[in-house]
Amino acid sequence: MKKILFHTLLIVLATSMSAVCAQEISSEGKIADGEIVCSDDAQFTFGPWEKSQGQYDEMIIGVYQTPKYSSEQERKAIAKFPVKREGIVMLKYNLENGQIKKGDPITSSSEPGVGMKATQPGMIVGIALEDASNKSGLIKIRVMIQYLKN
Repeated sequence: MKKILFHTLLIVLATSMSAVCAQEISSEGKIADGEIVCSDDAQFTFGPWEKSQGQYDEMIIGVYQTPKYSSEQERKAIAKFPVKREGIVMLKYNLENGQIKKGDPITSSSEPGVGMKATQPGMIVGIALEDASNKSGLIKIRVMIQYLKN
């Protein structure tokens, strides 16, 4: 009996932790892969959420990424529209604040949902893991949401 209760508790905790790292977005279809997602009510929990709306958006909560499920059971256990709050993702970017190099901090730009190089103190979504090769596109980052002090 104790073993069953323990396994049930583990499943509940695992499901809860998945919800923390992959939340459901209430604005279905309006946010695309690789876009920066922000809370629009300062609650940072279960939405409503939207694309970032300006440079150094203080409400950044993660990056939208379409889920890839290995089974029907996994699909049911994970939220329908995940926001990655940790790990490595591809992020939409532009060169609004200069050329992005590997190791540069990335924040939100004036283009909704799109990242740029952070050059002043403010919220960042993560760190670039590669150099940007075009004026805009996708860049690999490690999601590390935090306040950057210069």
